[in-house]
Amino acid sequence: MDNRIIFREILSDIKKTADEAGNVITQGEIRRLLEDLPLEEEHFRLIYDYLAEQDIRVVESEEDAVELVREQEQKCLSMYLEELTELESDESE
Repeated sequence: MDNRIIFREILSDIKKTADEAGNVITQGEIRRLLEDLPLEEEHFRLIYDYLAEQDIRVVESEEDAVELVREQEQKCLSMYLEELTELESDESE
């Protein structure tokens, strides 16, 4: 099979994996998924840039990924609590 087709399929898998993890993926996961293709460091940098354009965060380690997801969850919770407070204020007026 043509390497370009394989690359597109793997890139789709990378995006799906990141989506399932809150739009976060590690460099190691990307390298593991692409290990059968003859890629150099410049290719990986381009892939990371592409993923960033797709709002996917590429982090160095699993610990970084967990921390990033935790931060995103905390932001969402804070926004939700602020909205609840605003709704309560509107109702009391």
